[in-house]
Amino acid sequence: MKAMQDAGVRRLVVQSSLGAGNSSSQLPGPLGLITRVALAAPLADHNEQESLVTGSGLDWTILRPTGLTNREPAGTWRALEVGNPDKLRGSVPRKDLAACMLKILEDDSAVGKAFGVSG
Repeated sequence: MKAMQDAGVRRLVVQSSLGAGNSSSQLPGPLGLITRVALAAPLADHNEQESLVTGSGLDWTILRPTGLTNREPAGTWRALEVGNPDKLRGSVPRKDLAACMLKILEDDSAVGKAFGVSG
């Protein structure tokens, strides 16, 4: 992020993890509690990452995917901002997440927001 700031690059899209930050409400049913307990250490790392990103002064967007898979991409995904009453589904192919990241990169309305992403 320092190199971006020094070079005058403003736009940053970061992959985090569903369950990080304020996103546990997007996990279906008891999965939120299970995730917070079973993945406490990795989520602490993601929370620290997100804190650095949101405090960077850059034009950031955070994407928090559900479980990543190597399945063939479907060409579709769901990106839900926290607070949206809908729930995310179980997983997302890595290639679909990458396509979502590229789309979000060009979307100025996504700056300063975090989204849960699923297939």
